[in-house]
Amino acid sequence: MSIKQEDCLTLPQQSLCCRLSVRTSLMGCVLLVQGCSGSRATLAVPNVESASAATRAVGASSATLPPYQPHFQLLYQFSRRLPMGSHMAGSFNPPTRGYDLAISESPRPYITLLRAATQVTYGPDTEYPIPSGAHPGAIAACMVRGGEFCFAEPGAIGVISRRGSIEEIRTPTPGAIVGGVAEDMDTGDAWFTEPFAGMIGKIDSSGIYEYPTNIPGSQITNLTYTREVFNFGFGTGFTFTDPGTNSVGGFKKTYNPSVAPTLVEKSVPTANSAPNVIGGLFFGESNVARFGYLGIPSEDFPSNGIITSIAGGDNVEWATTTTDTLEEIEAPLGQPPTGQIQTIPTPGFTNLRDLVWMGNGGPEPVIFLAGDPSGAAIVEIF
Repeated sequence: MSIKQEDCLTLPQQSLCCRLSVRTSLMGCVLLVQGCSGSRATLAVPNVESASAATRAVGASSATLPPYQPHFQLLYQFSRRLPMGSHMAGSFNPPTRGYDLAISESPRPYITLLRAATQVTYGPDTEYPIPSGAHPGAIAACMVRGGEFCFAEPGAIGVISRRGSIEEIRTPTPGAIVGGVAEDMDTGDAWFTEPFAGMIGKIDSSGIYEYPTNIPGSQITNLTYTREVFNFGFGTGFTFTDPGTNSVGGFKKTYNPSVAPTLVEKSVPTANSAPNVIGGLFFGESNVARFGYLGIPSEDFPSNGIITSIAGGDNVEWATTTTDTLEEIEAPLGQPPTGQIQTIPTPGFTNLRDLVWMGNGGPEPVIFLAGDPSGAAIVEIF
């Protein structure tokens, strides 16, 4: 799934791949899906649109990041509104070497597919109705039952194919509210949470399986695939947030459906902070403007607003906040975090949310979804 450096060198300078190939440890390539209003909906965004970046250091370190001047470029313009409750996921498309996108339009009972025509262009978006009329929730790439994406429903997991056919598979626990959904990037299976039933689950080609958390008071909400979870005593697996116990945790995935995974949790130091969103090696707390590091859950750091989504890859992670800013978090591999962040203003972009890192290693793009009453667009930031 990774884009090779040598492939990038043969592409034009304006290509997304070429931009990704020159990312440094403190810079990344991000795509924004953002709401557009009035003239912006029909405006051709210039090749670069700069915004001044404010830098600040938090935590123990007094150093500051080098100034980062982001540039924005329009990649796709929607001709209609997207609901504010929408969620998004991306899936690698081998023929085009781009990333297909799927958007669950909660509370509307629709899934929108936006297929990659090339690495940097998209075909028309298409809206597909959910047969049961259910409101979709979290969505993730998957490779089960002929599908390309799996999404949460009340009491079910939905699977949508690249051609738009939808199958809905009921959970063994009737009416269980499905929370987060995440792809196992090794197998293509999808794991999910049932926060009010005290369970986690998995869907593969043979069906859906549920496993009790065996943690009193747990309400595991969101989870993410993680290759290195050294502080939880295992390598590849999943990490999660549990606001019910004010903890973060992890488990090693199981390949045998009859074997339940063992979950391990560690408390977050800030009382009643309600850890919620999670991505890469970091998590955000929904009751306080702070974020934490999964490798060392005994540490968390202040952020510029409540974090609404978080994701990233090598050496850098990104977060969106309730203050409509992007925050760049320094995340050097194999080193403890400094709590050093860089706040990046996004002028004209509102309701930033749903960061998604589309890859399993290397400089894959990160995208995020934002909404505006008059429309939405996909914008690249580099």
